[in-house]
Amino acid sequence: MELYKAMEDRRSVRAYKPNTVPTASLERIFRAAQIAPSWKNRQAWHIIAIEDRKTIARLGKAIGGNPRGVDYHTLPMVLVLAMDADAMDVYDGKEYYLVDAGIVGEHIVLAAQAEGLGTCWIGWFFEEPVKELLGIPDKYRVVMITPLGYPAESPKMRPRKALDEIVHVDQW
Repeated sequence: MELYKAMEDRRSVRAYKPNTVPTASLERIFRAAQIAPSWKNRQAWHIIAIEDRKTIARLGKAIGGNPRGVDYHTLPMVLVLAMDADAMDVYDGKEYYLVDAGIVGEHIVLAAQAEGLGTCWIGWFFEEPVKELLGIPDKYRVVMITPLGYPAESPKMRPRKALDEIVHVDQW
């Protein structure tokens, strides 16, 4: 799939078919994550790919739900992105592990879209129960959770601001 089409077509999917994600697609998605740029090339991310149905159901409970809801009963897979915050610096008040998480996370969701798969970036959750459930070491921060699978819905694009509301030339 062409990059701009993948960006245009990507939506937050909350309902999934139970079909297994093909290994070749997973490999390409993980490769997209692997090649993401990072601050000082630290590559401070780890991805936990969860396929076990019981673990997925327990994860759904552990995160305390989500405001718009994801059906954890039909999900074939969930990806969890954890960052080593200790490997990164804070510069001018910016915690760079969050910047890198955004970059690698976007690589993941766009690669999934290119594979015909759906995702939903979930950032609203209670971190400690997730870390405990998945055995994530204390020094890591869980930044993103996303379902991964074939969409069982076709969400429409939500309204976008006009370019002249968000783009400024030379100054604000």
